[in-house]
Formats: sequence, structure tokens, C-alpha cells
Amino acid sequence: MTLEFGLFSHLEKSSGSPAMHELYAEHLDFLDAAEQAGFWGYHLAEHHNTPLNMAPSPGLFLAAASQRTKRLRLGPMVYLLPFYHPLRLIEEIAMLDNLTGGRLEVGVGRGISPFEHALFRNPTIEGDTREMFEEGLDVVLKGLTSERLSHRGNYYHFAGVPTVLRPLQQPHPPLWCGVGTEDAAEFAAKRGMNVTTLAPAPVAARAVAVYREKLRQEGKAERMVGLTRMLVVGPTDAEAERVARCAYEAHKDNIQNLWHFFHVHDMRAGHEFDVYRGEGCIIFGSPSSVLDQLAGQLEQVKPNYLMLNMNFGGLSAMQSRQSLELFATKVKLELSKVPV
Repeated sequence: MTLEFGLFSHLEKSSGSPAMHELYAEHLDFLDAAEQAGFWGYHLAEHHNTPLNMAPSPGLFLAAASQRTKRLRLGPMVYLLPFYHPLRLIEEIAMLDNLTGGRLEVGVGRGISPFEHALFRNPTIEGDTREMFEEGLDVVLKGLTSERLSHRGNYYHFAGVPTVLRPLQQPHPPLWCGVGTEDAAEFAAKRGMNVTTLAPAPVAARAVAVYREKLRQEGKAERMVGLTRMLVVGPTDAEAERVARCAYEAHKDNIQNLWHFFHVHDMRAGHEFDVYRGEGCIIFGSPSSVLDQLAGQLEQVKPNYLMLNMNFGGLSAMQSRQSLELFATKVKLELSKVPV
């Protein structure tokens, strides 16, 4: 497979204009420019009741994006399954796949924030949310691939429910999940999902190796394997670092918002900038510096998909567009030559 390039975004409240209608317009303009630059896909996070995410219903924003783009693949990364009634989500996925002309990529997960689960009165014990997620995924897939949905489990019960809306892609749109551990990698491979990882390169490389070995054992073909990184490209290393540091502080505040709201201090809610930088999870610099950093990680992890977040934290629309333009014109072609 050749290396493809995609985008990831939380659509943070601080990542552009303070007026929401202007913020949405800026992000849609960015997707238009990314499609023209040859990007393959766009993946939108889902979070609730936090400035980390201004698209808590990702399907609404993706529907708008589908009308502004023609080729860009679009999808949630991820739908938080415990937050949805399965029947509603089955219909939304089928509707979105048709609205996008068969360009939908469906990421699924259970949600990592205990506070978001608590606000929605979801189960907050880790085992419960995992079981609820896995059962919810089974129900959604049954509903997308059958004319009548029947299911009896611990959380959901359906008896012959008609599923009238059908997805354009058959049997259903491609599935995605995030992986940071070997267990998650095995789960994704067993179900034939595409994957991406935010983990530092050494951890990501182990998870990807486990994932590919499990795909081989299951007799499944190669899938898309993404490496997700925050990115700031500037005219010089110094300018890019200045912008990245400032933007990341806003991002960290957004991540920790609900932790602070509930008076909890937990470093799992956000690394310091230099820690994240040392792990290689945020990339910044001049085009040549960015090329070297990303090429090194590609050689170590060996993904076939590079998913970049150029709209994080306190980045303005102009700063994000500068990163996109510099990456597209001075980095992208050279990176595409790295073997995957």
C-alpha cells in the first residue's frame, strides 16, 4: 500500500474564531483546502460538555462537510457507542453514508472520560463500559446488515425491528478504532477494523506489529494503519515551536476542563508540552525539520496512513492554513516516498 494522508480534529472551542458559526465555517474551509491538497480522509472526535469538542454530534458536522467536499473520506473518530441508542445510530450511519456518496468511515469506541459518562449517567465501571461498547457494536453491525434486527443481550433487546435505511457501502462502511495497547490491537484485527494510534512511536510500533500479525492469523487482508500526530509547520523551527507551545497550552486546558470542573487532578488528562514533545506525539518545525521527524517515525512504526491534527488548541484559522500549505507543498511528496 502507498502512504495516504488524513486529518484528525477535536474541533476545539479555542481553535479559531470565538463565534461558533465562524468556527464551523473556518473548519469547513480547511477541509476544502485539504481535499484540494490531496488528503484522503478527515476524522472528527466526539466529546461532550467540554470545550475540547464543539461537535458533540459529529454526524451533523460531517453531513455539512459532505456537501463541501467531493472526494475526502469522512468519519467520526470515534462514535462513543455507550452514548447512543443503537437504533438511532444505525439510522444515522446509513443516512450519512448516503449523504457522503459512500465516503463514510465509521470509528467506534467506548469513551475514556469518566466524567462524560457520569454526566450522561452511563456505566462508569471500566468493565461495564467495555461490555456495553462491544454489545453495542454487535447490535449496530447486525442492524446495518439485516432487514430486521433481533438481539437479546445484557444491555439491548430487539425483536424483529425493521431497519429500512440501508448504507450505500455494502455490507457496511469501513470500521475504525484507536489502539494504544496490544489487547486493543488484537480486538481490532479480529474484527477487521482499520486502526490509528496516538501512542509514542515505540509503543505504537509494538501495537501495529501485533495488529498485523493478528490480521495474518485471521486470514484478513492488510487494512489502513494510521499514526496520529499533532503538527505545526512554520517558516522556521523557532517560529513553529513558539506557535506550537502556545497552542498546546490551550489544548491541555481543554482536555483538563472536566477534570478541573469535578475538582480532580489527574495527569492522565494531559501531558506537559515537553513530555509530549519528547514522546514525538507533537511534531513542529520548518518543512525540512518536520520531514525528518515524521520520516523517522514512519520508518519505526510502518503505518500506511498519516493522520495529522493541524487544528488543535489555540491555533488560529490562519496558523492552521499555513501548516497545511507548507506541509502540502514542501513535505507531503517527500514523505510519500518513505516505504510502508
